[in-house]
Amino acid sequence: MSNNMKALFNPENIAIVGASNNPSKAGNVIIKNLLRKKYPKQIFPINPREDEILGIKAYKNLSDIEERVELVVLITPSQVIDGVMADLEKRMEAQGDVKVIVCAAADYGETKTEEGIRRQNVLVDTAKKYNIRVVGPNCIGVIDNYSGVDTTFIETGLPEDEITKGGISFISQSGAIA
Repeated sequence: MSNNMKALFNPENIAIVGASNNPSKAGNVIIKNLLRKKYPKQIFPINPREDEILGIKAYKNLSDIEERVELVVLITPSQVIDGVMADLEKRMEAQGDVKVIVCAAADYGETKTEEGIRRQNVLVDTAKKYNIRVVGPNCIGVIDNYSGVDTTFIETGLPEDEITKGGISFISQSGAIA
């Protein structure tokens, strides 16, 4: 498996930019999903207004995390992408560890507006500069039942013992299922 695919489906730690203590927010659901699936590595919530999210230490910025982070989930509004990408660049210059971004947020190029296209270009240009793969924007995320990765923002409500690990894969190119 390539390093980028490994970083997507079995990453060495995950950062969630836009994590939240509000249970109705996607940034809260993603962390709950990771905890429910017993993701065995570290989860780093990023939110400049929180000290802790769901019992996990929160960080103000991605660049504040000292540990290795291979997967970054972006669930912030697209309007803040400039600042998020500037922070990612700072991290990449210092550590160079991020391999994949899952951008679940919308209002990028799919809007077909000048501003949406500009925002998408900021994301893509930064990713290209550092050889980072991007899933999204405007996607639901990825699930790997073997590694415990679940970057989706949908609560299934299924207990962990009812989630089976099998030999099926589903890949889609869609804003709803990807």
